[in-house]
Amino acid sequence: MKHQCCDTSSTNTEDTTRKIKVLVVDDEPIQVDSLRRGLFIHQYDSAGAQGVTEALKLLESPAGREIDVLLTDLTMPGRGGLSLIERARAIKPALPVIVITGLTHTPEIEAVRQMGIPILNKPFDPDQLDRLIRRCVGGSKG
Repeated sequence: MKHQCCDTSSTNTEDTTRKIKVLVVDDEPIQVDSLRRGLFIHQYDSAGAQGVTEALKLLESPAGREIDVLLTDLTMPGRGGLSLIERARAIKPALPVIVITGLTHTPEIEAVRQMGIPILNKPFDPDQLDRLIRRCVGGSKG
């Protein structure tokens, strides 16, 4: 099954010199920082958000237009990752999404799978995330 994130028909191709920008969302600041460091090492730009509310503010702002991929945890206090995905898709319908989680069998995970969104189980290899992001945005980094 082709992941919905990997549909490159609507990928941002306006500026091929710009690095891919990933929005990292997790309720744990150490996770956000760790993921952002890994993305930097793999030559990505990133923005971080601690939770759904902060992520939605960023996506709804003018800076949100620069986000190429949403990388989100699924389990967060209050509105979780599933709620974020639904709202993010309302704001930016073609936004590729990747879910990271430590869980394996929950109704939320099943919902994400049915949406065709790829899931990376924690812990994961940073190279695996890099490959998945590249597939989601058409195979190239700016």
